[in-house]
Amino acid sequence: MMEAGVKIFGVRQLIANLEALGTSVERASKDALWKAGAHLERELKIKLSRQGTGKTWPTRFKTKRYSTHVASAPGQPPAVMNDILRASITHNVTGRVGAELPDPGGSKDVVRGYVGTSVEYGAALEFGSSMMHPFGNQKLVSRIEPRPWLYVTIAENANEVARTVTDSLRDAIRKAKKG
Repeated sequence: MMEAGVKIFGVRQLIANLEALGTSVERASKDALWKAGAHLERELKIKLSRQGTGKTWPTRFKTKRYSTHVASAPGQPPAVMNDILRASITHNVTGRVGAELPDPGGSKDVVRGYVGTSVEYGAALEFGSSMMHPFGNQKLVSRIEPRPWLYVTIAENANEVARTVTDSLRDAIRKAKKG
């Protein structure tokens, strides 16, 4: 699975403030990351909805009639061909605050948000790939130049993700103060 994540580490002061107000830190953190993940999922699907500007190829999908597909140019996000990649984009939130098993980074207080795809060719499109002839004669059969879509979208939306998480946690504190 190809994925990217956002982590919130050791937010001790936030935890103390939320617990003092009677708010579930775990729930507030998961809600914040869920909203950020939903935002990234939406942006990724938009990025994967654009028309290609590269080479035009003959295709034959779902019908016996021939049509054409305009591929993306190298360096541009993949153009929609059959919607499998775009439809596979999803997000999830895992972890808990105060977990018994520490995060590999050493913190027990880790909630993670993930966004990504389980489609295997997602990574080949992101990073590029080459395929050698299957009979071992070392001839290059095909080469796909990188068509970045996942990490570039996350980078483009980093400020919005941070703002979404911050606003969501701030809202949880405000609601707890009122309640």
